[in-house]
Amino acid sequence: MIKIWAKVIKNHKIVKQYVYENKNKFNEAHLLNYLMQICKELDLQTPILLNSHVTNFLEFHSVKFFPYDFLEECNFDYFLLEDISS
Repeated sequence: MIKIWAKVIKNHKIVKQYVYENKNKFNEAHLLNYLMQICKELDLQTPILLNSHVTNFLEFHSVKFFPYDFLEECNFDYFLLEDISS
């Protein structure tokens, strides 16, 4: 089972959050799909997903996306994904 806690942070506070759940086993190849679904729920554009983002998520169970990871201007400090699967 996959559980990813997504948080939009501005001025050290959570301004939006969403917990994505999927009954399937985590698959690295589907990380972009998970990210797109999460962003749709939070009404955010999907950031650019680099190999370094995937590596951080796999190794540290979290990844930060900063405004420069988005193609459009952002009104927050960063977007954080945390793997909270048990």
